[in-house]
Amino acid sequence: MLLKNNGIIVASGRLDFTSHKAFRVDGGSRVFTLEPHKAEAFTVVYHPREVGEAEHSIRLKVQQNPFENYQVRLSGEAYMEDVVYEGLPGDAEDELRFSDGPLGVPRSVAFTLRNLSDKHYHFEWPAELEGISISPQFGHLHAGASKDMVVTFHTDDAVAHDAAEFPVDVTPITYPGDPVDWDDRQMVMVMPGDAPPPPPVSRAIGGGVKGGKDKGGKAGKEKGGKGDKEKATKKGGKGVKESPRSADDGEPTAAIAPEPECEADGAASKAIPLRLFAVADMAKPECDDSAINFRPTMMFQTRAFTFPLRNTSTAQMDFKWAVCTLDGEPEADSIYEVRPEGGVVEAGGSVDVTVRFKPVEVVDARRLLIASIPHMPEGAQALSRPLNGRILRPWCHFEMPESDYLSSGRRNPDMKGPEGDLGPLDPATRVVEYESLGTKVRNTKRFFVLNPTSMSYEFFWGPQKVEGGKAAPVGPFRCLTPRGVCQSGKRYEMAFEYTPEDDEVTEGFWEFRIPDQGITVPFLMVGHVKEPRVALDRPGVHFGKVLVGTNITETMHLTNSENIPFSFAFDKSTYEASRERIESTGAAPVVQFSPADGTVMANSSLPIQVSYRPALEKLTNYNVVMTVRKKPTRLALNVKGEGYLIHEVVTVDTSEGGAVELDPAVPNSVDFGQVIINQRVVKNVSIVNSGEISYDFEWRVGENPKVSIKPEVGTVPKGERVVCELVYHSHGTDVMDHYPVSLKILNGNKYALRLSGVAHRPKLNFSFVSHDFGPTFLAEPGLDPSQVVLLARNDDVQEVSFDCMFEGTDAFTLACSPTVLTPGESKTMAVQFHPSTAGKYAEVASFEVNGLYSINVSLTGEGVPMKVEVAPPSGPVCNFGSAKQGSAVSRTVHLRNASKVPARLSLAPMAEVLERYNVEAVPAGELLIKPRETAQLALYFRPQTRTRPFSEDFNVTVAGAARQLFRIQGACLGTELTFATDSIPFPPVVHGSRAVKRLQVENTGDVGTKFTWDTKKFGPNFSIFPAEGFLAPSQDTRLEVTFHPGRVDSDMRVERIRCKVEGGEDRFLTLTGSCVEQDGDATEVRFECAVRASVKQTVSIHNTSTTLAWQLQPVFRHDAWSGSEFLSVPPGKKADYTITFHPVSMSSAESPTEGSLFFPLPDGSGLLYKLVGVAGPPAPEGELALDVTAKSRFSGVLPVHNWLPQPQRFKVTIDKGGGDPATTLSGAEHIDVPNLSEREYRYAFYAFKEGVTEATVTFTNEVTGEYLFYKLAFKAGPPGLRGSLSLGCAVRQVTSQMIRLENPLETGVTMSGKSSDAQLSVPGSVEVPAGGSRTVEVSYRPLLVGERTASVAFECAELGLFQYEVALQGVPTGPETGLAFGVPLGSSEVQSFRFRHWLPDKADYACKFRNGGANGCFTVQSTAAAPPAEGAEGVEVEVSVTFEPTTISENFSDLLIVEHAAGGRYECPVKGRAEGPRPQGPVEIAGSSASVSHKNVFLQDATFHFSCDNPAFTVKPSELIKSKQSVNVNIAFKEQPGLPRTGKLTIACPDQTPSPWVYYLRA
Repeated sequence: MLLKNNGIIVASGRLDFTSHKAFRVDGGSRVFTLEPHKAEAFTVVYHPREVGEAEHSIRLKVQQNPFENYQVRLSGEAYMEDVVYEGLPGDAEDELRFSDGPLGVPRSVAFTLRNLSDKHYHFEWPAELEGISISPQFGHLHAGASKDMVVTFHTDDAVAHDAAEFPVDVTPITYPGDPVDWDDRQMVMVMPGDAPPPPPVSRAIGGGVKGGKDKGGKAGKEKGGKGDKEKATKKGGKGVKESPRSADDGEPTAAIAPEPECEADGAASKAIPLRLFAVADMAKPECDDSAINFRPTMMFQTRAFTFPLRNTSTAQMDFKWAVCTLDGEPEADSIYEVRPEGGVVEAGGSVDVTVRFKPVEVVDARRLLIASIPHMPEGAQALSRPLNGRILRPWCHFEMPESDYLSSGRRNPDMKGPEGDLGPLDPATRVVEYESLGTKVRNTKRFFVLNPTSMSYEFFWGPQKVEGGKAAPVGPFRCLTPRGVCQSGKRYEMAFEYTPEDDEVTEGFWEFRIPDQGITVPFLMVGHVKEPRVALDRPGVHFGKVLVGTNITETMHLTNSENIPFSFAFDKSTYEASRERIESTGAAPVVQFSPADGTVMANSSLPIQVSYRPALEKLTNYNVVMTVRKKPTRLALNVKGEGYLIHEVVTVDTSEGGAVELDPAVPNSVDFGQVIINQRVVKNVSIVNSGEISYDFEWRVGENPKVSIKPEVGTVPKGERVVCELVYHSHGTDVMDHYPVSLKILNGNKYALRLSGVAHRPKLNFSFVSHDFGPTFLAEPGLDPSQVVLLARNDDVQEVSFDCMFEGTDAFTLACSPTVLTPGESKTMAVQFHPSTAGKYAEVASFEVNGLYSINVSLTGEGVPMKVEVAPPSGPVCNFGSAKQGSAVSRTVHLRNASKVPARLSLAPMAEVLERYNVEAVPAGELLIKPRETAQLALYFRPQTRTRPFSEDFNVTVAGAARQLFRIQGACLGTELTFATDSIPFPPVVHGSRAVKRLQVENTGDVGTKFTWDTKKFGPNFSIFPAEGFLAPSQDTRLEVTFHPGRVDSDMRVERIRCKVEGGEDRFLTLTGSCVEQDGDATEVRFECAVRASVKQTVSIHNTSTTLAWQLQPVFRHDAWSGSEFLSVPPGKKADYTITFHPVSMSSAESPTEGSLFFPLPDGSGLLYKLVGVAGPPAPEGELALDVTAKSRFSGVLPVHNWLPQPQRFKVTIDKGGGDPATTLSGAEHIDVPNLSEREYRYAFYAFKEGVTEATVTFTNEVTGEYLFYKLAFKAGPPGLRGSLSLGCAVRQVTSQMIRLENPLETGVTMSGKSSDAQLSVPGSVEVPAGGSRTVEVSYRPLLVGERTASVAFECAELGLFQYEVALQGVPTGPETGLAFGVPLGSSEVQSFRFRHWLPDKADYACKFRNGGANGCFTVQSTAAAPPAEGAEGVEVEVSVTFEPTTISENFSDLLIVEHAAGGRYECPVKGRAEGPRPQGPVEIAGSSASVSHKNVFLQDATFHFSCDNPAFTVKPSELIKSKQSVNVNIAFKEQPGLPRTGKLTIACPDQTPSPWVYYLRA
């Protein structure tokens, strides 16, 4: 982005650029300054990180010019291909360029084909582009993988590819199993007689690609057939690669490996375009080869000849010229010069070659110009041209630059010649030009004259002679060397002076004469006068608006581009700075220059400061004149400026809501008052611009981090207001006393502010900030949790509110609702510790005070299991037997505490049972058993009454948890009388009436008994019949109890009327009832509405007076009704009075709210209305629909308002209405709301699985029964991750980690487990007991080195999905146990490398050596097939390794690599030792001949020599054996007298090894 200053003054501005994820400006935001007509470039970079469109903007603001503010919009769109090219020449995206080259020379370019998608692709390159071959041509490109491609251009015919289309076709494929890497470079060996593998088919069908007909193309048509193969071979394209030999030759052949089975989506096939540029052709120059003959040329002169060199080839042509002697030797310093000396001629183009003839001595000028051009056609001759010329020696040579004054036509045709007439001058005239800076300046010009001859001569300078012997005009020129002697071979310096009188072009006609030789050379002296190049760098200076009284300076430059200095001076009268004006006005000039006069040196620039200091608010405009000595014209400079004043008003808000204007002359106090820490207090400071120009401001707030202002800097436009926020925000206690802050109006006033304020921490004190519960029994139903009371007390003078942000955990619970404490008030909070599993716990409970800062309370503890049991010799049953009434039986029970926490046993659960059976326990209340100790419990059975045989569990509570320790048994005979009820309540009875109820009495004892009632106790209102009686065992009877009240009373009762039982325990009865009067008829006004709603009724008042208007003031008796304060009723008229019923408490039709309305009348009477209202249940405060995430705790708030003028405490009831039992909705049980205010109730929701839960949250005042409620609907979405695991180890090893699964339900659940990675194992099924947990092992056996992520999940219908993310890492392991070989040269050894295959699918492992198998000495099968692994132990796979050395050495080593993309990588070091060949045999020769098979084990073809030490055995002398081939060596035997029938065959190969092979022979 180029920014140019097109103005005439220096411009400054600012570039603002906010950070963006896709755009970047190099250098970022910054301030810049541009000189007039200068430009600056800003580089904007678009570097997207994601696919899609992006937009941003850049802001440019020019200072002092609001009309030159710009906003530059940036936009870009990023896309990404699935398959891309990388590493193309020149970092091109879709162009592949080969350099031009000759025929028959291959050229290769390598690049990468990368798959950026998550799909696998089949790729295939075209095969029909002439001269182009690529490897691999087709294959598979896996997701996220890449393949290196090598393109070779090789042709014997002229070929030119200009942007030829060379796309790669890619087709998505899927594998039935694990992906297998494959391309046409993978070969297999076909043994003789075996059918060759099918050739790879096209991508539209696919070798292993299923459904060829469905995916595109006919299934029977395959590439790689005969015709295609011949075509591909000819053009370098794709064909089926084959070995030079076929299987029918008896030798193994190589063929392309079969394509792995996969399925292609032909419909999604696409071509990735690639344009190819390649040219191959021989050099074909075309040039005239005739001789170049230069005309006779004087020494030191130059002649040139130009001819074209054309390139008729389709490839570019390199060339290089050389000037050579006639025998072809290059000449270093030649009299000829060639330009260009070398270069490149594009195809079909030409270049002009110029040969310059520059003799400096008289020599033989015959030369050869020879061109060196590579890659010429075979038999073509080198390009050459003869050069020749004639060299002349002059009498003199003028060493001076050539002038084009005459040749270019610069001479004015109106100029007269030496004879005073118009017309052309002598062509032999030499021109000397002068240039003078101004008039009357002496200018000197010097040059040399060389005498190249062997003779000295005298020369003369003078005016040219014209007709009549007159001298031509010489003008203002003077010769300083009019005569002299020029020695042989020497130079003589000539000098002339030019002193112009005016600024016109003048000419002088001179001649140079050598009288002895008769030589005359005419000279033309030309003089030019030019104005000195002294100028100001700008035509004017514009200061813009400047504050009155402020001095502003601009710097301009006076530039002298000449070689001499010049003096200058400003004309002070042109800018009112003359002495006379200053003396007359007494005021300093508004504009001043420094320096006002002086000298600017040659070829330099002098800075001049221009100062502007306005005295008034007005415009200034001067045309200042500068005089430069020797410069005919004066320089002019326009100076503009305008004075202005800043008109600002600064105010600050007060706490009362007003504003105070600040005074720049004195410090201004700003008091923030009392501030609570973390409270952000803001004072608004308004800056108003009432002037005509915008101004900038800047705040200085110092180093106090508690004080800030926003914005700190800014601009106030004219007529506008800018509000700055002055903030005091202290995070700790602080006293700020007159802290200085200043506001500076740029070029204006400065305002000093003194800030005061006190930040204090609310004195909310907690009884502790850390608590250790120590060892605590594990939580279980009924167990009293370990509890401590946390006391919070407000010791401040202001109210303090706090809220506990701790939502509780499985181990800790802290019950605290949002609370407001008045000064001196305190609140207690119960902190409970109830661990669910054994182990140590630590949590931090955070309290947010006033919503501004937090107080943390640290909670720690340890969970231990409870173990309290009966210890020997006591047993599980304590039997008292059958005791007599009044006797005593004792038993002792031994109890042991096996846990590490003291166990406090409470017998309270047994108190009723023990009392019922008259059993006494010692100790009776609590029993403390220390850790790992035993205590005794004594039991005494003292029956006083009849007791049937009993057997009861002896239940105790241990720390609140119920435990059944043993059973007690016993019995006692006796009497027992039982009532059906101990109390009889009677309904309200009208005065004068009665009610009767019956009481059933039963003898449940072993003997008959008599009963008698205390009749006096019944009083006047109750009676019973019969008052006494007898009941046999198991007999029952019904007694009549009558209620007959004698007065009106709402509460009549008789407590504990005794019934005496003979021989047994007395029984007691309580009677209650009420007596009411009859209701009378009354007129009433009835109302009905929901509580805290309102309803209106009207009553009509009739004024019975005909003359007096009634002004009535109604009186209400009950706050639930209201109406107008007064009612006006005209005489004799009726008026309606509206009564509003607004109940704040509920009532029913049976118990309505009652009140009255009384109208006092003027005549002393009145009107009375009975008001009856029914306030029904309230309407919902709100119905909320909330989206939450399953298995994630959701916290929300509900506003609870208090409609009463006094504080209320509400009991909170949460009703889920059934639903999933595992879903929880919880919150504090109570909330206190101050009078007529509102508090937030914080609740927590947790759902284990997806679904909708509807609940009602009711807030009830337990004292009044009033309530309000909300209806909530929670929609739980899919759960997130429950956690993350990290598993990593060496490949093929096993590591594991435990996961704890919990079941909060009252029934057990069965969870199914699964993992997303085959090497990641989890149990398929896990049973989790009710209210318990289960620990599950997650194990991982990595097979590949690297990192990836996977997931494990456990799911059940009751609790939903539990998903964990697992970070998997496989690190390299060491190599396997190595293989060691040792064989003699010429032999081989085979050993097996065994490894385990762990995949459940079969796999083919690729086998190779890292370094080529020690030059081929080690060989291994290309692949190893592994069957599917069954079970966790894998399956063993065997790989055969062959060692066949090619030389004798003690150290053959390499690394065997067995690798599969999914099965992993195995490394096995192999080492070998080769010794000299060992003798072999004997070879039995039956008859006259036999043969020995011998193999050439070397890497090259070699000649082997054969010899026998016994002449009876004959063998051929030698044979050439191809590398790795075997031959049969025929041995003939012919028995000879005197010679043995045994011998030795020696086979030697001296070119490869000095050690021979020896075979023993026996005929």
